Amino acid sequence: METNNLHINKNDQGERIALTSNLLKNSGIESDVFENRLTEDMVKGNIENFIGSVPIPLGLCGPIKIDGQYAKGNFIVPMATLEGTLVASYSRGAKLINESGGCETMVYDDYFLRAVQFQTESLRESEELIRWCKSQEKEVGILINNSSCCASVLDMTYECMGTTVIVSMKLSTGDAMGSNMSSKAAGIISDYVHKKSGLVKRVLVMPILRIRSSSLHDKREKKSSPELYWKGKFTKVTHGQH
Repeated sequence: METNNLHINKNDQGERIALTSNLLKNSGIESDVFENRLTEDMVKGNIENFIGSVPIPLGLCGPIKIDGQYAKGNFIVPMATLEGTLVASYSRGAKLINESGGCETMVYDDYFLRAVQFQTESLRESEELIRWCKSQEKEVGILINNSSCCASVLDMTYECMGTTVIVSMKLSTGDAMGSNMSSKAAGIISDYVHKKSGLVKRVLVMPILRIRSSSLHDKREKKSSPELYWKGKFTKVTHGQH
């Protein structure tokens, strides 16, 4: 098939399947490999331009004895992989854990970090912007919490580097990864502050940037030491054997 004539019809699954069949015509791969029991309605919101699914070998690991905050008891763990001996290796580990009395687990933090950078005209305006943002935290939190069934604001912090003000958000996203809802939250605070504060010259949604206080680490160091935390989901888990 001429690659410059390719077109994916986003509204017709049958046409997309036909396109896939044509592309695979001379490859030796049959298009029925994508046939499955999933329907387009079943995966709506999970994938775009759906045509089917591909099988991945699924094996069972365990049982493993867990004593956690939420999971308690013996569990079988399904594992999808193409790596030989992987399930066997994990099963041996599970057996060893069971023979030592089981595994105790604890999730002690779970959050998503995003930040928005605002540019002002002067140091005085930066100071005023931080003060204004702090006064608006309740309103911004309500807007973000209402934007998703899972997203909620845990904390907001502020850093000032000259005419640059960085507003960092710590969000709870539930069991979801949270990338999309966190991007939406960043957009909400970006629009809100830009439109209502009257102090913003330019806006940039960015990775988390925190300035570490030198006095906490080395009193001889007279300049700020930046630490860069890329945007993302952070789940802190610890465990131990009985």
